[in-house]
Amino acid sequence: MLFPFKAYSVVALLIFLSVCSHFNPPSSVYSHIGGWIIIGYIISVPVLFVGSLIEFILKSKSAIISFAFGMADIGLLIILPGFFPSK
Repeated sequence: MLFPFKAYSVVALLIFLSVCSHFNPPSSVYSHIGGWIIIGYIISVPVLFVGSLIEFILKSKSAIISFAFGMADIGLLIILPGFFPSK
């Protein structure tokens, strides 16, 4: 049930890093794609946390993994804006 959100955590970062490597110096495309990726992380974090809470209540072993992905997404939300070009 949470696999698409966990996959997004990894794939979105790879897409962002791929875009970073193709646009040097950073352009408006860089900021635009980064903004959409951050919106995805903002949606993903609460879904992963609520899902991990439900898994914890149901005594599933994957609750810790879902929680870890949610925490990683929060870390990326803090780090990624630092890569955007300043105007």
